[in-house]
Amino acid sequence: MKTPDNVKNSSPPWMGLATKVAGVAALAVAVFAYFQYQGNADINAQLDKLTGAAAAAAQNKPSPKIEAAGGQADLAAILAIPDRMKRLRSLLDYAHAMKAGDLHKVLEALGRQAPNEDNRIAIAILVARLVQLEPAPTLAWAKSLANTDGKALIMQSYYNAWSSLDAFAAVQSISQIADIQIRTQVLQTTLANLVASNPQKALDMAMALPPGQPWAGVMQSVFQTWAAQDPQGAVDAALNMPPVRLRVFAIEDALMGWAQTDPQAALNWASTMNGIPSRSVVVAVSDLAEQNPQAAIAFATGITNPKDRLGYFNAIATAWGQNDPAAALQWVEGFPSTSTHDAAVASILADLSHTDPKSAIGALDRIEDPTARDNATKDIGLNWGQQDMPGALAWLQSNVASGTATAASISASRTLFGNWANADPNAAASYLETIPTGNLHTTLATALASSWASSDAPAAMEWARSLPPDGGQEAAVGSVVTANARQDPQGSWQFAMTSMTGPLQQQTLDSVIRTWAAADAASAAPVLMSAIETNPQLSSAIGTVAQQWVRQDEHAASQWIAQLPPGPGRDAGAVQLVSVAMHTDPATAFNWAASISNAPQRVAQITRTVNLWATTDPNAATDAVQSANLSAAQRNNLLNTIQRLSK
Repeated sequence: MKTPDNVKNSSPPWMGLATKVAGVAALAVAVFAYFQYQGNADINAQLDKLTGAAAAAAQNKPSPKIEAAGGQADLAAILAIPDRMKRLRSLLDYAHAMKAGDLHKVLEALGRQAPNEDNRIAIAILVARLVQLEPAPTLAWAKSLANTDGKALIMQSYYNAWSSLDAFAAVQSISQIADIQIRTQVLQTTLANLVASNPQKALDMAMALPPGQPWAGVMQSVFQTWAAQDPQGAVDAALNMPPVRLRVFAIEDALMGWAQTDPQAALNWASTMNGIPSRSVVVAVSDLAEQNPQAAIAFATGITNPKDRLGYFNAIATAWGQNDPAAALQWVEGFPSTSTHDAAVASILADLSHTDPKSAIGALDRIEDPTARDNATKDIGLNWGQQDMPGALAWLQSNVASGTATAASISASRTLFGNWANADPNAAASYLETIPTGNLHTTLATALASSWASSDAPAAMEWARSLPPDGGQEAAVGSVVTANARQDPQGSWQFAMTSMTGPLQQQTLDSVIRTWAAADAASAAPVLMSAIETNPQLSSAIGTVAQQWVRQDEHAASQWIAQLPPGPGRDAGAVQLVSVAMHTDPATAFNWAASISNAPQRVAQITRTVNLWATTDPNAATDAVQSANLSAAQRNNLLNTIQRLSK
């Protein structure tokens, strides 16, 4: 990834930031801003208290239980503190006591672990401190990391600090970030921060983004953030967006943001407008139902379109069930549609299972549709397992034994068992010995192996090899290899190539290359292409590598995809390039769509591109369609579409 010129050749304008802020106080503010964007209300409330007490916190000394050098053992102890407020304050103290080198080590270790809420919170806080200590070198260090949650959070922290002083320069520099996913996240965060002080400027900057930028996601962030603080200003701006297609998206985003703070007002406004997208209204109805279900019901009852009305009823049942499942269940019994009734009951029972799983299980017979009942079974098992792991697993195991919701019960058991293995793999291994050999035993063995390998791959491999052949040994070994690919993709690939055989080898190699490509597609691609020479079945993974590479470095990926032989792999990469380019460079997107070898897929991607291109440059879209390899009927349909959308 190319380093922005104004970072590589000179210090950023906020180089002196660390000297302008005070220790823990600034750290609390930085982390608070991050979580305010993420929309986590519970964390917001906790961090708001910390921010309010910033002056006092700045005087605090690090906890005496935390050594200045820091370390993963200390961090694990902090993350185990039950009280959320104490945990956050301890994390702030921990970060404040650390040096940059130690922060690097801990962050890299956290980034390699499977993501969870505690890890993300710790990463955000530690990264904010690192930016505070080393503002200029932080970006170069972040660029050297593999693509993990840690890398994305470091980038966000860096640009948060820069954009607070010079948002325009920060946004221009962001365009140099090659990884599309990280670029999107950073742009959304940076412009969302700017919305707080100057929403119109944030919108103008989003509209002026250069080609290749993730325009749609950024606009969504701008309008939803704007509407949460100034709903009327946001919807007025959305109504003035050109052209019609973009205006519809902007109105939808603004309405969804408005619903977060005042759903009743948002719905009142929506009822006076024509053509408001129903998806955004569903969000507003759901938000209102959490506060006042009767008001939400009154709104939905007045909707004349039967399909929309039932959709709103389902949203109300889901939201109401979170607060009063008994009342919500009684209300949905009057639903006229069986499918809508069953979906609503399944959602309510899933919420009820958090507090009263046995009552939720007792109400499963109210669901007639087998698929809805299976989904509810899985949700109940997962939610129950958060409170009583052995009890939930025993119930799910009894379902498997009796043939009741077998697939859903096995799936839930696998997830629960994986969580247990994360916390105590030895205890999980002992429990597995009580499960008879069979499909469930093998499924749980692979879940245990995968979770264990993420923290101690050698121990997990030793355990997997100790299993009997009929006890899931082969599948567990493959699971360890696949999980270890997060830390050592080259080693995992070599092990699978030399020590495994048959269908399991094929499956493991496919999983490893996918994991490898998600972190570093440029390195995975030549290894895959070399292996395909002797194992053609692996060619099915070309599409995945191409898609991941486009996300990480669109330019380099396009060069690689262009030289691939025609086939499903090249087509998958071309589709990904169409998705990236169609919003900012529709001519390039059209050319990639036209290069797809699969005829139905080629026509679908051309149509998709033309539908958007027609709203911005109908003449260019018409010229492209006229010269494309299309049948007369396909060409006429597209030309009619261009004429209709350009009015």
